[in-house]
Amino acid sequence: MKISEPYPGVLHLEFATRKDLTLTMARVQEFYESPYPHIKGRYFTWAQFVDAYSDDKGNLTYFQEWEGFNVPRAILTTFYQIFTDLSPREEWLRTVSDECEYLIGTDKNSDPSTVLHELAHAKYKLNLEYRKQVRAITDKMTPDLGFRFQRDLRAADYPDDVEILRDEVHAYLKTSTEEELVETFPSVSSEERAPYEAALRLL
Repeated sequence: MKISEPYPGVLHLEFATRKDLTLTMARVQEFYESPYPHIKGRYFTWAQFVDAYSDDKGNLTYFQEWEGFNVPRAILTTFYQIFTDLSPREEWLRTVSDECEYLIGTDKNSDPSTVLHELAHAKYKLNLEYRKQVRAITDKMTPDLGFRFQRDLRAADYPDDVEILRDEVHAYLKTSTEEELVETFPSVSSEERAPYEAALRLL
């Protein structure tokens, strides 16, 4: 486990394994960003988590799908007010994240772009001037282009939450490889993405 503060107020936890990362942060992450209305912003058990995220054959691919998590302070505070059946890992997370303004988690094998992606979320949340600069860029998108970006993210199991989706579009365009962008945004061409990528990567 490596613990660092890469940006003022941001706590970065680098776990030894994807299993440790997910078992520690999955519930608080899905409390924040789940696409399921009975999970996002609500109390749920681990059994309900498994039921929601596994298919009819019992396959649970969640542990392979996400190699980085990010959670703002307000979500952490509310989570720990509501959830009383904390696992030992979640209890530890509460202790170690008690004073941070934004929490990000990755594992030692996470792609470097994943760390940059999660840091972009933290900066977007904590730095008002940065957020204004991002919005000045993304607000230039046509309604159709913005809709297609957000539709592709919803298809990738992001919640139907406009502010979260706007933040995700910015983080992907700023930090992702071309291969990841093609996979994440199949309905947006590289030519359509290019000017926004270029502008966001300069911030």
